[in-house]
Order: sequence, then C-alpha cells, then structure tokens
Amino acid sequence: MKSTSRLVRRLAPTLALVGLAAACFPLSAGAQGGSQPGSAPPRFSSSTVPGSMGIPQPEPRITLTLPVKRTLARVLHEVFKQASGYEYRVAVPSEGLYAADFKDEPLSQVLRKVAAQAPGAEPLVFGFQRNLIGGGGTYVFHREYMEVGLIQGEPRVSVANARLTQVLPEIFKVLKVPYRIEKDVPPVLVSLQLRPTNWDQVLPQLMLEAHRVEPGLGYSRDGDTYVIHLHKSPTGISATGQPVPGFNGRRTNIAVVNTPLRDAVAQLLRGSTWKYQVARPLEEVRVTYSTTNYPELAALAPDKATEL
Repeated sequence: MKSTSRLVRRLAPTLALVGLAAACFPLSAGAQGGSQPGSAPPRFSSSTVPGSMGIPQPEPRITLTLPVKRTLARVLHEVFKQASGYEYRVAVPSEGLYAADFKDEPLSQVLRKVAAQAPGAEPLVFGFQRNLIGGGGTYVFHREYMEVGLIQGEPRVSVANARLTQVLPEIFKVLKVPYRIEKDVPPVLVSLQLRPTNWDQVLPQLMLEAHRVEPGLGYSRDGDTYVIHLHKSPTGISATGQPVPGFNGRRTNIAVVNTPLRDAVAQLLRGSTWKYQVARPLEEVRVTYSTTNYPELAALAPDKATEL
C-alpha cells in the first residue's frame, strides 16, 4: 500500500486488534459499527477454506481397519478406494510396514497418521496438487529435508518439502527472537535455498513461499514477539502487499490527520457489512493515515503501515 502520511509504529498493534475484531468476531447488533441489521460477513466457498492447504472441503471421510500392518503402497491403495476423485503419488522410496485403524476420519487426517509411522530420520510428508478442471486432486508424498543455520561454516537455509511449522522454529532460533505460531497455521510444504547475509530477510522470503499454497498465511508483531497467523477472512492482498487480481470485496478510501482512532475506524469502515468495536481506552488515541482504493480489511493490517 502506498501511504502518503505517517502511522505511528506503536499504534500498529492497536489497529491489528481492531482489524481482528472486525474480521473474525462480528459483534451483536448493538455494537458500534456501520452494518445493516441482519447483514453477515462474506463466506468462503468450499474451494477456499483457510488453512486447508488448497484441499477441497469437505474432504472424503475414511473408515478402514486392516488386521495386520501393510506396506505404504497397500495402505494408500485401500484408503483411496474411499476417496473418489483423488489420487496419490509417492515420490520417494517407501519402507516399513504401516497400521491402519480409522473410523470416519477426514482424508488428510488419515494420511498424516499414516505418514507419521514412516521409519527414517527424514519425516514422510505430503502436499496437495489440485486438479485444474473439476474437483479433487493428487496427494504427493515426499521426504522432508531441512538444514537451517551455520552449516560447514556458511549461513544456509536449505529446505525441501519441509513443513512450515517445523522450519519456522529453526529460523527464529537463529534470529534469537520470541515467537508464537497460532494453532490453526497449517503444515504447508515449503522449498527454499538461501545463503543469507542478513537473516532478517529470511522470514519474509519463507512466508512468501508458504503464501503460494496458503494465501491466508501472514505474520505480525505483538510487542517483541513474532506471531505467525492465518487470516480467516479474505483481505484481498498478496503476501507482498499488492492487491490480488480479481478481488471483488469492498475497497475503502481514508485520509485522516491527528484523528481519534474511534473516528478513523468509523470512516474506514463506513458502508461496510462488518460490525466492529473499539475498546474504550483506545477511542481517543490519535492517528494519521491515508490510503486509496484499498481492500478494507487489508487497510487495518499493521504490516501495511508505513512510518515516514
């Protein structure tokens, strides 16, 4: 977003909380805000459920019990008999025997339980490739590879088909900063090869890679703590901060100078279908901020603030 004025950095967490309330917690009709009675926030289609890693929802449900352990190929063959429209591919050699005892469980949950039984130092993981036409798609199994840190005297990030939720702790360990990964952040597979001269640049690049699979992923700061989170509402922006082509949600214009936060948010969300509430201690906090033709929820995001 191009901002023509200053938004004091210390107010970014405040705007983040306001945005969270507007995006995720629609309030009662008596709450402050600019929506019409009976209005509701937009719903996701089954193809864009946040946190699903692109897997169409709802998923096929699997019930399967094998009396003895079988090879991975045999277990997957039996599982996918109950998953019409879906296929699988194992891109690495498979070893060992696997148990199967599932009762009415979602397909991806079943596959995670199967993969967790794989022997070897490198975990067995899977990604999903959606069919270009129609529903369904292909689950592809890989071995997870990850090296992060000072490797043979050289700073290195070398990850291939690695779960984001496993890579992030290693990145933050190198950065030596506190962090929190929200529970609904999915284990998106990422592949990245870097020789960083500045480790501060690694996190944005890693999140951009994850964003290709799960567009709702993002991160922010809560004081000194980095927070990895999943947007539950379509903000209309990409991980690079640019508007998503074809986004048909509401856009907003705002230009406020030294304005109480209460009034600034009211102007930003005027005509919106979202209800919101500004905490009383924050109502008179003053902000200076401007943007034009920007998705309304994205305009509340702290990482879109600029300080001139």
